[in-house]
Amino acid sequence: MRTTIYDEIGGAPAVTVVVDAFYERLVADPDLTSYFAGRDMARLKAHQRALVTVALGGTSEQYNGRMMHPAHAGLSITDAAFDKVLDHLLAVLTAAGVPPVTSAKILAILQPLRSDVVQPSLTAAR
Repeated sequence: MRTTIYDEIGGAPAVTVVVDAFYERLVADPDLTSYFAGRDMARLKAHQRALVTVALGGTSEQYNGRMMHPAHAGLSITDAAFDKVLDHLLAVLTAAGVPPVTSAKILAILQPLRSDVVQPSLTAAR
């Protein structure tokens, strides 16, 4: 049986711990908190757990959320904000005891999503 990154980090229990800690950090960051104002955090975390599970090779869940570009449309997410999110994720993975090589694999999976998540602001596009 092939071991996935999902298995390497500890499966569903680890994903839950990481996602919860990740969102605690994001909403506490003054540069990022506005992106989450008025959002249903329980729903957002559930979507994130499913996305992470699928992205890391777990098969216990199915991701039924929106694709990345439409899900982030209109949020005016900058490259700097995207980088901060990855920094927070790395910090959470490190605190959870995820080996650096595994964390690097996870960040490499997420980096190509930048073009779908980072979008020009509506006012800048005018």
